[in-house]
Amino acid sequence: MQNTDRTSKRAASLRHFISTIVAAGVALFFLGGMSAQSKDKEHARPFRFTGIELPGTTAPDGMSGTWVHAGNATHMGKTRGEGTYEVLGNENGVWFLHTLGTYTAANGDTIIIEGASLAIDYNVVPPVGIGTFEVVGGTGRFANARGSLVGVGIYYETPEVSMEGTISY
Repeated sequence: MQNTDRTSKRAASLRHFISTIVAAGVALFFLGGMSAQSKDKEHARPFRFTGIELPGTTAPDGMSGTWVHAGNATHMGKTRGEGTYEVLGNENGVWFLHTLGTYTAANGDTIIIEGASLAIDYNVVPPVGIGTFEVVGGTGRFANARGSLVGVGIYYETPEVSMEGTISY
């Protein structure tokens, strides 16, 4: 009985955590998307990345680490992402992170993302990460790119990652 109560409390805590992060992400997505659209309506475009996390990514067992992604992104095609993260805190098995990274298209064009609101819950199996990200620049046709993205990671044996939102360039 005690195990069931603990599981129910953990599930309720996870639902609250996820709903809070998703609500914040949706608000940032719409606010970021609206500001990008109002600045340059004809260049605001939907953006989506889906992929996997590759070997070379380090788990947040210290204060910082690296990540490597491979997948496909709208406007970019086959894409590789690489970056770093810093652990901001750990509360009851939920890690809060700040990340900065670059996604590179096959032709060398890049977008740069920054995520200040990223949390990974290691209390659930598989662990789940949710975050909001800003597109803060790029190179090639993405020079001066701006945008807002919401990302989700599900850390199976081969972790799956995705981001979607709006990008202007």
